Amino acid sequence: RSASGGLASMDPKGSLVAFGCARGQTTAERRSGRNGIFTEHLLAHIEERGLDINNLFIRVGKAVEEATRGLGRPMVPYVNHSLREEGASLYPASPLPPPP
Repeated sequence: RSASGGLASMDPKGSLVAFGCARGQTTAERRSGRNGIFTEHLLAHIEERGLDINNLFIRVGKAVEEATRGLGRPMVPYVNHSLREEGASLYPASPLPPPP
């Protein structure tokens, strides 16, 4: 938090921050279930091998918008990043071999 209130700035070089909804929106959460809508769709895609991190959040965003379309105003996840590498993924396309 900054001294003036709200989110404080940070040095974003090489970072990625994802929010469940865009500025000026609130998240539409379910009354049941373990996770919210954004987290549910993030978990559904996060372990896809070789999936570029930008494409990960595109897929998550589309799924969240689709899941919340009937709520009057769909949620639009917001991602802010300053990544410096292309093709970055959380899980490599091929599993790493076990250590010797």
